[in-house]
Amino acid sequence: MNPYQMNRRHCAKSCRSLLQIVLVLLCLHGSRSVQANTLFVQLTGSDSNNGSSWQQAKRTVKATLSVAQAGDQIWVAAGTYTENITLLSGVALYGGFTGIETSLSQRNWSVDRTILDGNKAGTVVASGVNSSTRLDGFIVQNGSNSGISCQNASPTIINDVIQGNSGSDGGGITCSNRSFPATIYRTTRQAPAAASIFRIVPTSFCSFVSSRITPRTPLEEESTAGVPP
Repeated sequence: MNPYQMNRRHCAKSCRSLLQIVLVLLCLHGSRSVQANTLFVQLTGSDSNNGSSWQQAKRTVKATLSVAQAGDQIWVAAGTYTENITLLSGVALYGGFTGIETSLSQRNWSVDRTILDGNKAGTVVASGVNSSTRLDGFIVQNGSNSGISCQNASPTIINDVIQGNSGSDGGGITCSNRSFPATIYRTTRQAPAAASIFRIVPTSFCSFVSSRITPRTPLEEESTAGVPP
């Protein structure tokens, strides 16, 4: 084999090795970027914790959302969390835990009540997110500018109780700025009508499924269609 052939062979081998390294790095990066985590919150936790387990739970939902990424779940133990939060696209929030569960099926959100209390300091839950975002198993109360505000958003709101909120644009849930569709399943509006109203701005579209809205206004709708798990 002459020097020219040896040089070509060496270059080809080096290129194959470099390509293999690049492919491995891409795979590692892809695996990290799509990896979903479960983060934990309970009143006995600390925001200095990493939230990776009940033992390492954070103290507030807001601090946990600040480290969450699309695809993550946030499990929140029973108790009252006085804070105002903004949902993240692709992140699912679940309430109704005692703080020992290892699967979603073990929670009982109707018994172990997880409360998001706005303390009359503005909207309790703000949302500008997509349909992969979920708020599931919470009581949302004491918002002074709607309990939940969906602006250009399409979250799934399920197994929630909206109560004791106020606001000129609808105290309970406000859908505006072409929120399409904000899907609301098995969610109950409680408290006096003037304090908790579901309002749909005409340029937006919300689907209420198996939700109790009493009394209803002309802007509200109610159905008994199937619900997600």
